[in-house]
Amino acid sequence: MLSLASITLTFTFWGYLAVASSTHFSGATIIAFDENSESLRIIRNGSILVENDRITAISEATTIDNTSGDTITVDVTGQIITPGFIDTHRHGWQTAFKTLGSNTTLADYLGRFSEFTAATLFSPEDVYVGQLAGIYENLNGGVTTILDHAHHTWSNMTAYAGLYASIDNQIPNFREIAESNILHGTTTELGIAFDSFGPNNNIEEEALGGSLIPLKMCTHLEY
Repeated sequence: MLSLASITLTFTFWGYLAVASSTHFSGATIIAFDENSESLRIIRNGSILVENDRITAISEATTIDNTSGDTITVDVTGQIITPGFIDTHRHGWQTAFKTLGSNTTLADYLGRFSEFTAATLFSPEDVYVGQLAGIYENLNGGVTTILDHAHHTWSNMTAYAGLYASIDNQIPNFREIAESNILHGTTTELGIAFDSFGPNNNIEEEALGGSLIPLKMCTHLEY
């Protein structure tokens, strides 16, 4: 059986964007959400107040009353502020292959660009740089949350390289990471994404996920 089990990491980056403890974004067109009507709410020439890593106020005016003395005001007139986009299927370490696999079959992909080929070519540093560049690329495009199918897991060194810039799918190492405190207090969560070509219907992956609660699970190819 060819198992395509991989590890998923969800990254939320907004906390790293709010450098000042209090920032007032003034004059923007704000794409918000009305919970009562469950629809988009567009605010023209509005304001957003961010304190630490949280949005604490949204105003339909260019000013907000409850700002503190150390609040930094940023004039964003003519700009659009939108909630961060969510990328539900990413292989960050493969950023180096960007634009190269746009016209390939699955067989071509597996033979040329997949982890099976990369394992003989990519060093831990290559994985680290690719993952980090992919994260920066997402941020630059307004993506603040990523579901990363991190299948750079052909060795411990490459697995941890992706984690420090994403995790080895060998059962003992995966259990060690899942049961450790390494992700506590960070914006990274551990999970399992799985598909397989075979008769066993992912029994092993489901059993692993069930024994490591709370562990998020999802399919891979359905995204």
